[in-house]
Amino acid sequence: MASNFESQVEQEQEAARQLAAAVRDYRTRRRLTQQALGTRIGYSRQYVSMAESTRELPPETIIAALDRELGGEGALLDLWGKAGGGRVEPVRGDLDCDGWEEDLERTAAYLACQEFTFAESLLLRWLAGFEAGGAGSRAMALYGRSLFLLGDLRGQQGALDQARQPYQKAREVFAAQRMPRRAAQVDLELAVVAEMAGELDEAANQYRHLATDARLSPRDRARAGIWVGTAISKAGDHQQAETIFESGIRQFERLGEQEDWAVTHEKLALAHRGVGKLDQAARAIDTAANSNRSPSPLHRVRLTTARGHITGSDPGNLAHGMALLEEAAELAARHQLGHQLSSIRKIEAALAG
Repeated sequence: MASNFESQVEQEQEAARQLAAAVRDYRTRRRLTQQALGTRIGYSRQYVSMAESTRELPPETIIAALDRELGGEGALLDLWGKAGGGRVEPVRGDLDCDGWEEDLERTAAYLACQEFTFAESLLLRWLAGFEAGGAGSRAMALYGRSLFLLGDLRGQQGALDQARQPYQKAREVFAAQRMPRRAAQVDLELAVVAEMAGELDEAANQYRHLATDARLSPRDRARAGIWVGTAISKAGDHQQAETIFESGIRQFERLGEQEDWAVTHEKLALAHRGVGKLDQAARAIDTAANSNRSPSPLHRVRLTTARGHITGSDPGNLAHGMALLEEAAELAARHQLGHQLSSIRKIEAALAG
């Protein structure tokens, strides 16, 4: 006789098979390819393929999007739940540090393209069951990195209080493990969170200190330096911010950091806008857009928001600027970029007023 556990596993496997078949049936009845369906729900073809396979249970966000698009009326989500969806299965026993490290590399890749559901599931796989007592130095370093990435995830989502907590815990772990560069990187991210929360004076002071902090790499010190400009520009001092950003662009050129160079042009564009130099602002944002950076959702939202803000600052182009901002808002909402969405709404209100 099968045990209760074995029966549950069999039921979940059967529900997973039914889910995969249902997604495939709904799609073929709508005469959609996997690529076309993925485009409609805002995900790649590979995610649709995952949903039609029993190899791995897809995240809830994928199934919810499919259910809405295909008219499942909750049926797909119901099958997903019966297949074991929503459970976090912590890894315990002898820690597989190699596996943990591989999962952190995957997590970073997911975060780079704002795939929050996948990133969070990988992090919680390890964080949910981890106990620091008796863990070796490598496991503790991985624990700290996991907390750091969880802070990154919450920060990108705009959940700032929830970002501070794992960052602060990560800093404690790195300090205890005598990893000064890692601890300083946490301090830098905590300053970013303070800036995002509107604590501009505090953030600017932290950035100034970190810009000369020998624990950080030259790149991170340069980033801290330009973020001083971000904080004071948000506080209204656009002219001084222009000087800081122009210096930062030259510094990133020397360092060969193309992505940071492009980001700094975005910031310079907004500082130009703040002092009324709309032509220079437009040229700077074009330079950023043409830098051949990875077109992640976050990058697209930032670029489109900046372009909309600059365009809408010209009364003759207000309607076009508002349309660009709405495009950015829709993309931010689709990818759960809460902080960016809130910022866009504030810009829209300021331009409309």
